[in-house]
Order: sequence, then C-alpha cells, then structure tokens
Amino acid sequence: FIGYDAFIQWWFTEQWQLGLESTYQYHWTSATGPSTQYIASLLNMHWDVTKRLYLVLKYAFCWQTNAGNNFLNLTGAEQKLHEMSLGGAYYVADSAKIKFEWRTDIVNPKVGNTQYVYGAVVGFAYAF
Repeated sequence: FIGYDAFIQWWFTEQWQLGLESTYQYHWTSATGPSTQYIASLLNMHWDVTKRLYLVLKYAFCWQTNAGNNFLNLTGAEQKLHEMSLGGAYYVADSAKIKFEWRTDIVNPKVGNTQYVYGAVVGFAYAF
C-alpha cells in the first residue's frame, strides 16, 4: 500500500472558509489479481452571509485509474466521478435551522455512458 492524504482548512476572513483535501492510494496485490489506484480531491467553500444564514459550495473529484480488485476498490470500476453541490442553512432559532442542498453528480466510466444524477433536499435540524 502506498498513499497520502493532505488537507487544509482556513478561515481567511471571519465569514469565509476554504477547505481543500487530496488523497492518493495505490494497493497492489499478489499475482492472483489486479492492483487498485485512485486519486481524489475535495474543495469546500463556506460563507457566513449573516449570523443566521450560511452557504456552502462543494466540489469533489475521484478518479480510479484501473478496474481494481475485489477487496480494496473505491468505485468498483475504472471511472471518473464529479460531485458538485450548493447548500446552506438558515437558523430559525438558536438551536434550530433549516438546511437545504442542490447536488449534481457525474459518473464517467471508461466503458459505457456518462450518467448525470441530480438531487435536492430540505431538512430541519434541532440541537437539544
């Protein structure tokens, strides 16, 4: 196994936060099966618009460069994945907030058609 993971989380103002993460892993096996190799990254932007409202923009990318083996396999196939979302929350009280998110995923396999998956969610969270 060879791999690395690096990240940074930085509030560059009192209202803006940047988060970055990147990972690489290579798992080799014996002569009985193939190896697995993948690269993944994440970009996260957080903006406190007001004390009651914040927005989050996220982008994640993953690339499994070969088909992989049965035991250490991230995506199950040789493919690229893109995940993008825009979300946030509005505090209706000190411990209660309404959360929302719109997300788009793109699955681009080496063999087969590219898939586009869209979704939206609204939720309510309360901390006791």
